[in-house]
Amino acid sequence: VTQRGYRVDDVQIPKWAVDAYEFVRLHRKALESRYISENLHEWIDLIFGYKQRGRAAIAAHNVFHPLTYEGEVDIDAIT
Repeated sequence: VTQRGYRVDDVQIPKWAVDAYEFVRLHRKALESRYISENLHEWIDLIFGYKQRGRAAIAAHNVFHPLTYEGEVDIDAIT
């Protein structure tokens, strides 16, 4: 059940997780791991930082189709 009270009943849990609780427990364990703590700044640089565009993005293989970048398409001009 979501925070708004909607029942979510069509989610398929991966075979490696016994149930939804195990799925969440393992993800929490992973996110709280030493590896994540030591490398989270790299992800932040990719998503929010200097590796979003330009040479740093290319070097990090963090490039996407030009139309996916904010400001590259004038939405109001699309008919």
